Amino acid sequence: MAGRLKKPRKVYTEPGYWTAKRAILKFGRYAVDGRSSIYRALEDLRASLIEDLGGAANVCTTKERVVSVIAWENFLFESLKASIAQLPNGPVNKRKRSLWPLVKESIQIGDSLVKHCGMLGLTRIPKPVSTINPEALEKILATENEQAASEEKENSDESE
Repeated sequence: MAGRLKKPRKVYTEPGYWTAKRAILKFGRYAVDGRSSIYRALEDLRASLIEDLGGAANVCTTKERVVSVIAWENFLFESLKASIAQLPNGPVNKRKRSLWPLVKESIQIGDSLVKHCGMLGLTRIPKPVSTINPEALEKILATENEQAASEEKENSDESE
């Protein structure tokens, strides 16, 4: 048997390899299919955040990246909230008398979301309060203009 050649062993791939490879080839490494409702919702949120920051012309690349992270975190946070709402006994594990790990993760993602929003400088901006209605303001400005014109006329008459 010493002179006999052995067949090489067949190389097997791990389970799920080809499925994962097909998904990567089809959608890219970290991309979501652009036709899905999830992608459209993320893009809508991204666009509204960029508009809140003053439009695409006023947003630098770093802020754009932070906005993308916020959109993903918001998606994860909303998904976790929906999952927690569907838990049969609520967010508390009655046997251990503690919160489910899912709840703790959603709290962490919520905190991270708030921190990233703080990085963008999203603060509450109060609405301007107008105490004078526009018609009254026009009347006041008109009378001021008339008074200024009459004073100029008097000054020009005195100098002659």
